[in-house]
Amino acid sequence: MLNDIRDFIASHVETPLVSGFMTWVLIAAWMWFKGWKVQRRYFIASLLTPLRRIPLWWMCAIIGAVMVVAAEQRPASPALVAVAMVGVVSSVVDARTHQLPDTYTAVMACGVISGIFLAGLTAAQPFVLLGKVMTGALLWLVPLWCASRIPHGMGKGDVKLAPVLGAMLGILGIQAALTALILSFVAAGLAALTHIVTGQAGTDTRIPMGPWLIGSALLSYLLWGVIPDWL
Repeated sequence: MLNDIRDFIASHVETPLVSGFMTWVLIAAWMWFKGWKVQRRYFIASLLTPLRRIPLWWMCAIIGAVMVVAAEQRPASPALVAVAMVGVVSSVVDARTHQLPDTYTAVMACGVISGIFLAGLTAAQPFVLLGKVMTGALLWLVPLWCASRIPHGMGKGDVKLAPVLGAMLGILGIQAALTALILSFVAAGLAALTHIVTGQAGTDTRIPMGPWLIGSALLSYLLWGVIPDWL
């Protein structure tokens, strides 16, 4: 009986295109009615012009649609679609205000949890999958938490976001989570060095990590298993 239920879910619910599209619909609706208002508070508090609802919604919708198609070959597509759609807005907020909205992180977490749940229902060894997810979350959380204890280190928003992205990558495996984390630090370091060399920033200027964390996580999730093993 249990096997019949798992087979039904595997052939209907966990179809990446179906689950990804359902996630796209839910987040697109949330972003239209409530999600777009979140960034307004952060921009207004920083005396900046907030993003308008219609352009913001279209940006999220287009990115989400692309990810629905791209996630067809990836497991747990709701995680990828949610992080991409909400993460792009959160990245813009962080780039301009140096703050990652907790609400956006929570919505991404819901998408990742949904993806893990669906993947676990159809996994041959669900407890092994859960172990990888938890390890991936810790791999991201521990170093960023340690960095947050250093003066002018990581922000609280980065620490809250870390286990969400690490758990998503843990679905693919521990190596994927570790590779993405290293990539995010390397990319952020190169960006900081470029800004210093070009005179756009000083050695004490803080670099927003959110865009690099989210971007590296998405890129690694999409390309893992596609790039050569020697990379």
